[in-house]
This record gives sequence, C-alpha cells and structure tokens, in this order.
Amino acid sequence: MFDDPSISWIIQKKKISPIDYLQYYLILNVSYYLYIYSIQEKLHRQVKWQINVWDEALEYLVQLQYSEGYKGVFIENLRKFLSVRKYAIIKRLVKPEDLVHTNNDLDLLVKPETANDIYSFCKNDPGVTYVKRFKRSYMHTLEIYFDDLSFLRIDLLLSVRRKTLVFLDSEKALSTATMAKNGWKYILPEFELSYVKGFYWLNGDNIPERYVRFYGLAPEEISVSAFKKFKNTLINNPLNKWHKRLGYLAGYIVDIVKHISFAEGIVITYSGVDGAGKTTVLSEIAKTLKNKYRKEVVVLRHRPSLLPIISAWFYGKEKAERLAASQLPHEGTNNNVFSSYLRFFYYLTDYLLGQFYIYLKYVTKGYLVIYDRYYFDFISDPKRSNMVVNTGITRFFYRFLIKPEFNFFLYADADEILSRKKELSKEKIIELTNNYRKLFSHYNSHYHKSRYVIIKNSDLKNTIKSIEREFVYHQN
Repeated sequence: MFDDPSISWIIQKKKISPIDYLQYYLILNVSYYLYIYSIQEKLHRQVKWQINVWDEALEYLVQLQYSEGYKGVFIENLRKFLSVRKYAIIKRLVKPEDLVHTNNDLDLLVKPETANDIYSFCKNDPGVTYVKRFKRSYMHTLEIYFDDLSFLRIDLLLSVRRKTLVFLDSEKALSTATMAKNGWKYILPEFELSYVKGFYWLNGDNIPERYVRFYGLAPEEISVSAFKKFKNTLINNPLNKWHKRLGYLAGYIVDIVKHISFAEGIVITYSGVDGAGKTTVLSEIAKTLKNKYRKEVVVLRHRPSLLPIISAWFYGKEKAERLAASQLPHEGTNNNVFSSYLRFFYYLTDYLLGQFYIYLKYVTKGYLVIYDRYYFDFISDPKRSNMVVNTGITRFFYRFLIKPEFNFFLYADADEILSRKKELSKEKIIELTNNYRKLFSHYNSHYHKSRYVIIKNSDLKNTIKSIEREFVYHQN
C-alpha cells in the first residue's frame, strides 16, 4: 500500500495515521461480521481462520498502545516466546528493553533448534516486514525489518569461537543461565567476562572502557601478559584439541566461501538537478544505512573512477582536481562534437570496466555502493560533463551496464532550487527535471529488477523516509 505514490501522497498531505485507520477498519468489520457469524447455525472453517486473524491483529494493536512501536512489541513477545526455551543473553550491559531506543544488537546463546524456532517466530510476527537470515557454522544472524521502519539485528550464537579457538563453553554457560528481574535469562558474570575478553582480545582489540569499569578490572587483568595467559588457557582447553580445531578451520573456510558467494551488496544511485538537495539527502541516507542498518557503505562520485579525469593526463592528478573543483557545472565551453564523443567514450570505458572492479571490490563483500550522480547525467544532462552528444547514443550504451538495484531522482520546484543555487535558469531547471523524469519513468517500465524512483524533495524528513521505505520494502 505504501508503495503506491497516490496513497503515500494522501497519507503525507492529509497527515493520516495508517495505524488509526487500521484500528477503525478492524472495529467496523469485526463488529459487523461477528454479528452475522453469531446467527449462523454452522461456521465454515475459513470463518475460524478469519476470527484468529482478527484476534491476532487486535492483540497486536492493543500492545502497540502500551509500547513504542512494532520493535517494542516484538521484543516483549520474543521474551515470552523464549521463556520456555534454553537460551541466554551474553552481554549484560545490553538490556533488551533498551533496544527500542538504540541500534545495538541482541546477542543470544542458543541451541541450533532454538535458532530455527526464533527464525520462524520472527517471520510470523505481525509487525515484521521480512527477516533476512545469514547462516555461518557457529552463528545465525537475523536482520529484522519492521513495518514502521524500525530495525533489529539478532546474533544467535551456536558456538562461541574465533576462527579455530572456542573461548566459551556454551553448554556450561547455557546450563547455568539465570533469570534476571527483567524476565530475560543471562549467562553468569564469569562466563560473560570470558566472552568479553575472548571477543576483543582474539580480534586484536583492547577491552572497551565501559567493560573495564563494569567488571572493575585492574590494569594487570587487561595487560599483555594477561592476554597471553588467557590464550594459553584456551589452547589447552579440551574444547580446542587439535582434531576439533581442524573441524573449526573447515567451518571457517566454508563461512568465507559462503560470504563471498552470497554477499548481498547493492548499488544505489542518486541523480538530480544541481540545487535539488541531493547531496544533503545522500549524506543522511548514508548515515542511516551505517548507523541504523549496520551496513558497510562506500560513496562514489559520479563514476567508478578506474580511469582518472581526462585533464589529469595533461596536468597531473592534483592540478586537474583543483581545476575541476574551481569550475562550476555547465560552465564548460566545449562545443566540438568530435572531442565530445572522445570524452564520452573515455568515460564510458570507465563505466564498462569499472563496474566489474566495483562489483568485485565492494558488492561481493556485502557493501552498499552509493553513487553521487551516475551515468544518467550523460543522457539527460551531457552539458554538465562538458559534452555535446546525441542522447540516443548515450541511452544505447546504458544497456551494457550492470543495472543498479536502486536509482533515485530527486527534484524540487524551480523557484526553490533558484533560492539555493543560481547556476541555471528557471527554464533550464524545468527542462532538465523533465528530461530526468521521462528517463526514469521509461527505465522503470523496462528494467523490472531495478527500482527507478522519482521523489520530490520538498521536505528532508519525508524524503529520507520515502527512500528508507524503498530500501526496506524492495531489497528482499
């Protein structure tokens, strides 16, 4: 429903609360049909299914009244679901009830069968849009996307190890877990301290100050000699006998291969007339993807840049970059068709070759690659790149590029753009905006595996929400 532009526009324009309307809908339909069902002599089983759906929906909406969104309801329901299962929270400093307000992960020590149960629970939760599961030999990671755009990541640890070294006895930690006042089970403090030491030391990091303070660790307890003693203890532990470590090594290698083979990196592009607010939006989205969704993000300017800008061949890289920075877009004076095509095919080569370089370097490793402008400029606004070329030719070569998963064109009213930047005339702004809009509409109807989204950037908050919703609802 939210994907329909006309509906999302009405919701924003009229400031409608979809949750309120869902409640009105349920009140109206449940009260009407329950009476009809009550006077029937025999109920069909589909009626019973319908009543169960209503019951679940009403219960969920009632819970929403007393919590802070879908994430809060989910966390409380997860606690109840786990109460009859064997599990334990590993880090006492991360309280589940505080996860609604933070971007922290929830780390749970579980059995393999419990991990599968939790995954099924997440998929069936009414407030969850979808769940991504990443399986490794020693843990499952669940990325949970909620209908209100909240997000939670849960790490389900089956075994606590770093490469070929187990640094916590999972069986003992689970069997001795205790219930805290908040209703969640935790491993004992001594096991938690072993986990913290192993996690940071074996990854080559120092133990964070918050843990040093929390456990009251003395300097000698976090010294180099303490680390060496800790590691020697692990090596001599029966859980780390040589034949077991060979098994851990095999699992570690398989994990690496799976990560490379099934990494879910994506490419996102942003286009827009200068002054449409694209750079601000891109910056905010990059922060959201990094901080909220815990993604590795790399931002590229316009193209892969496997090849340097043309002027770098004549002036050197540093001087060429200074010259490029001192010149505003559309100020180029090149009107020569021959040199324009030389310039175009040079940058086209960068796209054709560079796309594979970017794919291997970032996408295969799970990065989100964000382009601040993209090839679409050569089609809709070649003058910006100091070129005079036929748009039919530039459009033709787009078919040879790997299509980015998400492409956003941001636009604003011409008068609003002129109040920010006076680089273009009002007529030119309108013309370029129409060029981009036609192009994106055309590609959206032709390339169904990619998203070509046109967004009016009149309110930064709404623009960010619209882009975030696209990312959440369509990347799966």
